[in-house]
This record gives sequence, C-alpha cells and structure tokens, in this order.
Amino acid sequence: MITVSLGKNQAEGDLNGDGVPDAVVTLVAETGGSGTFPYLAAVINSSGAAEPLNSVLLGDRIVVNGLTIQSEQIEVDFLDHASNEPMSAAPTLVTVKKFKLQGNQIVEAN
Repeated sequence: MITVSLGKNQAEGDLNGDGVPDAVVTLVAETGGSGTFPYLAAVINSSGAAEPLNSVLLGDRIVVNGLTIQSEQIEVDFLDHASNEPMSAAPTLVTVKKFKLQGNQIVEAN
C-alpha cells in the first residue's frame, strides 16, 4: 500500500515573479518497503486560487533539513547518502539543490 504524507518542511515566496507569495512543501511517499521518497511540491497563487504544479522526487531515504524560496528559486537543503554508504545507514552527505519554474513545471536549476 502506498501512503503519502505532508513533510515537515515548507516555505513561502514568489516563484513566478508576480509579486504574490507561492508555497513549496515536501511530500513523503512510502511504498511498503524500506524506502521513503520525499518529493518537492509547489503551489502557485493564481489570483487567489491554489494552482498545484508537478512534484519532483528528491531522493530515497534522504533527510530534508530545510526549504527556502529566494529570487524565484527554491533551495532544498538535505542529507543524502554518499556513494560508499549503504542505504540502510543514516544519510550524512550535506547536499543543496536548487529548483525553478520553467513554464508551469518545477525543474532543477543549473
């Protein structure tokens, strides 16, 4: 059975340059095995109506420490597994990824 829950991380800020705050959250999917799969999900404030966008998989068994929105970019700070760490170990590799809107899609920023 697949379950999806709201993660503890969320942030508000302008993602599309319209001067109105939008929101990002993490959603955590569990498929019944040992993995947990955090996703980044965004909601655009479209004239007062919530417009959900695609969600993006962040990884397997990672620990998300924080989300921020600055200069129309989402920054995700998390702990990941180093290439030599088993997936059963707690993640220790400090990782930061940035995302942005491209049209109505969340994509990783270069």
